[in-house]
This record gives sequence, structure tokens and C-alpha cells, in this order.
Amino acid sequence: MIKKKKKKKNILIFANLHVKSSLKNTIISLTKNTGEVLKQWSTKSLKKTKFKKNTPYNIQLIIYKINQYIQIKKIKKLNIHLNGTGLGRFNILKNIKKKYIKIGCIFDKTSKPFNGCRIKKMKRR
Repeated sequence: MIKKKKKKKNILIFANLHVKSSLKNTIISLTKNTGEVLKQWSTKSLKKTKFKKNTPYNIQLIIYKINQYIQIKKIKKLNIHLNGTGLGRFNILKNIKKKYIKIGCIFDKTSKPFNGCRIKKMKRR
């Protein structure tokens, strides 16, 4: 008799959700803790011609897709990494809380200017 080995499915417990939000678009990627990309979404990928790219409704549709994917992969907790200053970052956090997804921690990787722009020269009189 030949014994067959059963394959074990890799159940992910932790995953990282990277959010890059600019003024015109929001890109969301789901990765493992090692850094391997599992899936990537953007507001452009919805292909909705009626709406602009960076609207709360489009982000709500993306969160719905993320929630389905997380349930399939059986991910328990998410660590969220935010980057950029756009409308998407707040809408994503708000919609994730509505879906009752457990959040481990939230990181903000937005770079901040330290000295600001150079001041214009004063006018001569």
C-alpha cells in the first residue's frame, strides 16, 4: 500500500495592508509578513467610467473585494501601513472598521517636510 501525504493549506494569521493614497488615485496591496504580495487593488482597476477614481464609493467597493479575499484566505489580523496624503486613507480606515476586520496596528509612513519651502524675496521699493 502506498500512503498519500495530505497537503496542508497555509493559513495566514497576520497580513499587511499597504495603502498608498495620492490626490488622484489610491493603491492598496495585501502582503504576507515576509513581504510577498498576495493581491493588489486600485481605484482605477474598478473600471467605473461614471465616477472619478478617488471617491468614497469606489473605496467602499474595493474594501468589499478585500473583505471577500480575506475570508477566502482566512486571515485573522491586519497590520495597516498608510502612505501619502489623500482622501483614500481615512475612507479605508472607516470602511474597514465597518466590516469588523481585526486590526493589529496602524503605521503612518508619510514623509513630512522638515523646514518647508524657501520664502520668496521681499519686493524692493
